[in-house]
Amino acid sequence: MITFKKQKNKDFTILNLTDFQLQAPDWTLENQKGQIILHTINTLMERVKPDLITISGDLTWCGDYDAQRAMCSVLDTLGVPWCPLWGNHDQDHGIHKLDNAIEIYSQYKSFRYENGPLELGRGNYVIAIEEDGRIVEGIIMVDTHDRLPFVKEDGEEIMAWGKALPPQIEWYKEQVKALSLLGCKETMLITHAPIYAYHHAFDAAFNKDFDPKTISVKDSYGNECWNEGYEGSFGVKREDISSYPADEGFFGAIKELGSTKNLLCGHDHVSNFSIVYEGVRFTYALKTGSGCYWNPDLNGGTVIKINKKGVSDIYHEYVDVSEYVQ
Repeated sequence: MITFKKQKNKDFTILNLTDFQLQAPDWTLENQKGQIILHTINTLMERVKPDLITISGDLTWCGDYDAQRAMCSVLDTLGVPWCPLWGNHDQDHGIHKLDNAIEIYSQYKSFRYENGPLELGRGNYVIAIEEDGRIVEGIIMVDTHDRLPFVKEDGEEIMAWGKALPPQIEWYKEQVKALSLLGCKETMLITHAPIYAYHHAFDAAFNKDFDPKTISVKDSYGNECWNEGYEGSFGVKREDISSYPADEGFFGAIKELGSTKNLLCGHDHVSNFSIVYEGVRFTYALKTGSGCYWNPDLNGGTVIKINKKGVSDIYHEYVDVSEYVQ
């Protein structure tokens, strides 16, 4: 467990970044991608003034060690600790290359991380936000791996997007119970790939009279495109939800224990909706930078505010980079 101290009578602020997916030259001002990512991160730091940065996966391309060093050099200049979990592209060329990357990251002073039980993958760990000796929020980081096999109805086996495996869900339950014994009443789950229940949340919340791929960011903050009871939703869905194709059972565990009130994932670069479904907020993190693929109007980071009772607010902080987009 990694513990951070929260000041009394002041929110603890987390800035979540996600899906950089840049090569080494892209982290410099000599090209467009570098101008975009550096302007975005520096603007977010100035506006948000975070106490902690989390990164919800796909930091770089697997095995691109020069890119990892370039990224770490940028993050280390920010003067704020950063805690990552790994996406599919951080590990899609073998776990040994991810282990090499972790060794590189460990050389940088602001990096905070635990591998967790190695039989569960890499990066299953807990971040505790503590005030006056009590944990006010436990943030549970869970590895969703690279692609995993899935058998279709016709018997064909394909490689599908990753998920948390059954032993990880049991590990999650153990962490929630352990945190509860320490006085922690509320937890948050961060993954890279969305859990399957993101499908159910969006289907319940979105008004099907509208096309989700044409809703503007501005209109998503109004109530018209959301069903009754989901008026507090915001954000867009411009691509399919890239979860494992079958329910892995994670949301059942979440509801059983009742501790986790917020879910956050990355992975899908042009979706950033946030919906309260069955008492739990499902949020797609706002993508950071132009790496791999993106929509320029969906650029920035996601802010998580924590008070003495736990998470008090989650919102997207958009950064306009139109001056850099040709």
